[in-house]
Amino acid sequence: MSIYKLPSKFTGYGSEKIEFLAFKSFCYTLQNQSIFKVTDINGYEYPKNFYQCNATDSEGNFTIYLNCYQKHKRSKAPFL
Repeated sequence: MSIYKLPSKFTGYGSEKIEFLAFKSFCYTLQNQSIFKVTDINGYEYPKNFYQCNATDSEGNFTIYLNCYQKHKRSKAPFL
């Protein structure tokens, strides 16, 4: 079983916006690895500052939230 690290900074101070496509790709990559099934993905909508992925696995339904803004750093995946 793999553990995926999500960002721990949620203030948005000194941050860049994370592209919705990167979050969406992340969620569908996990689905393709049979970790869960994506049922719905929502992008940024003012005044919310997060992306949202509704998913289902063998234990039931759950939601993944990712703050749209993260402290600036360079990596292959902007939110890992």
